[in-house]
Amino acid sequence: MINMDNRRLIKIIFAIILVAAIGLLVMRTRVSVAIPTAIGSSSEGIRIVGIGSSFWGASYEIISQQGTVIMADPAMMGGSVPDADVITVSHRHFDHYDRDYVERSTGRVSIGMPENFSIKDVHVEGIAAAHGGFFHFWQRNTINQLSPSDTIYVYDVGGVRIAHLGDLGQDRLTEDQIRAMGKIDILISKLNNPFITLACDSEDKRAFQIIKQINPKVVIPTHTTDRCLIEYSGATNRKLVEYKGTWTTSREELAQNPPRLVFLKRQ
Repeated sequence: MINMDNRRLIKIIFAIILVAAIGLLVMRTRVSVAIPTAIGSSSEGIRIVGIGSSFWGASYEIISQQGTVIMADPAMMGGSVPDADVITVSHRHFDHYDRDYVERSTGRVSIGMPENFSIKDVHVEGIAAAHGGFFHFWQRNTINQLSPSDTIYVYDVGGVRIAHLGDLGQDRLTEDQIRAMGKIDILISKLNNPFITLACDSEDKRAFQIIKQINPKVVIPTHTTDRCLIEYSGATNRKLVEYKGTWTTSREELAQNPPRLVFLKRQ
């Protein structure tokens, strides 16, 4: 006889295998579309670097003008990625969290923790949120303040406010979350869930609504497909611009340019 604990374990293993298989299928069938590539950007300012795979797309290095390094949601980093002054992890899923990298880091680490701290010229705030997607669809609007399933991290970098949403799955942000986030200049957010579909489905429309609530000057996508990039760009009248790995910005650059969707293509 198979007891209830064994049945539950079998279901979990089956779900993990299914998600991995879908992920591999999506990577093999990724839709190719023409995206305008930027000529380049100034070396002066805040640098944002896409780390790792464009498909997973959740890991970003943020470097202040004074050289303070933030690593947001480091995943599958390998041994050649440099250390950081600040490491934040929105949740412990493998595509957002490289345990080996975090454990060998000498920087200030925050893993899914609603907290505030400053390192050099950077201030960081963690805000409790709720995860979405396959494993959390039944509780996507349930926020556990003590042990959140997802954590929004907001970085104030030289007066530019950058937010990383992790895998936020809520239908809408709460008033408390909006108040805690403040005015966001650059938003790092998923546009869709390529583990499930290449198209922009109902979960993606929720992501669009979240972005509309925040209304940042620039959106940098994670977990997306080319098709969804094009759809979001058209639906929001945001110019879609691709940079090869790194984008440099500043308060002045943001003020001088219209709202954009910035895609950082990995090497």
